Amino acid sequence: MLFRSDLYMGLRLRRIFAQAGLPAPAMHLDAAAGDGRDWPGYEYMARLVRTILPLITKLGVATEEDVEIDTLADRLRAEIGDDGAAVTWGFITASAHQQIHT
Repeated sequence: MLFRSDLYMGLRLRRIFAQAGLPAPAMHLDAAAGDGRDWPGYEYMARLVRTILPLITKLGVATEEDVEIDTLADRLRAEIGDDGAAVTWGFITASAHQQIHT
């Protein structure tokens, strides 16, 4: 079974909340940023790419050999170096509160 990821799900959350009969959600965009060779974000980014690698290959964006997923974190770390910085992908979160009448 191929895992299907909806990369735009965050942008659909308002409609999904409405369809579920919930109030419009408060939405927030988060991303991690860091720098230096010790930043754990490189492994985080590599894990995210590993998650969508089946989609990357299916769409023909790159092959597994192009991505070299097992060395991606180390290559990101080397590319950024000691004086650079990186930012992960942004993620949208949403929450809503609904009064329950008893």
